[in-house]
Amino acid sequence: MKVVHLSKQGLAAVLARPETSFSCPHAGRRAYTAESVRLVSEAGFKCVCSNVAGVVRWGQDSSQHPRFLVRDWDGAEFAWRLETMFHS
Repeated sequence: MKVVHLSKQGLAAVLARPETSFSCPHAGRRAYTAESVRLVSEAGFKCVCSNVAGVVRWGQDSSQHPRFLVRDWDGAEFAWRLETMFHS
């Protein structure tokens, strides 16, 4: 059994419910490959987030969501970044 399947089973045991989302915290473009997407999808995850910056768009493949990086910003900075990202 693949590591991804075992990880999914382990999460389900700890959480007492199945997990449907997977996050690749250190998977930049070089590590986030078609094979890694396939393995995670085959394990039964419905949503996969990469560590590639971007905004999720309507109709986007749910196995390849980008991520919006959030730092330790104050409220004004966070609001400005959201406004810039969604209205550019």
